[in-house]
Amino acid sequence: MSKLSAIYAKLVADVKALPGYDQAHNLMNGARIAVRLRDNLQTVTFSRGDVELGAVELDTFKTHCAIPEHARRIPAIGQNLVPKTVRARYYVAFQWAVEPETQAALVLGPGARNSGDELFPDEEG
Repeated sequence: MSKLSAIYAKLVADVKALPGYDQAHNLMNGARIAVRLRDNLQTVTFSRGDVELGAVELDTFKTHCAIPEHARRIPAIGQNLVPKTVRARYYVAFQWAVEPETQAALVLGPGARNSGDELFPDEEG
């Protein structure tokens, strides 16, 4: 398992264990991966500050994070830009339906957070 695959697996495990909380991890060179699970839809967002993600970089993310072929790409082509007061972020998200799982009630620990970074597309969009 690659380091990126391990990071992604941890994010997915955390998002499943802490319903309603997004999980994110900052990678090298300003890249970021974020995971959200809502209403049986999993959304994975890859982003970078100030410059677009490269095509090879996106392919690497998709491969190491096992993004399903049937996942909807948002936007369908190109990259979205979220302007910020300090630093703009470009992002591409992938979204797909997942089977509901039985989840036990867990006490929220210090790792629980909601990314709140507006890098997740609207549910309709």
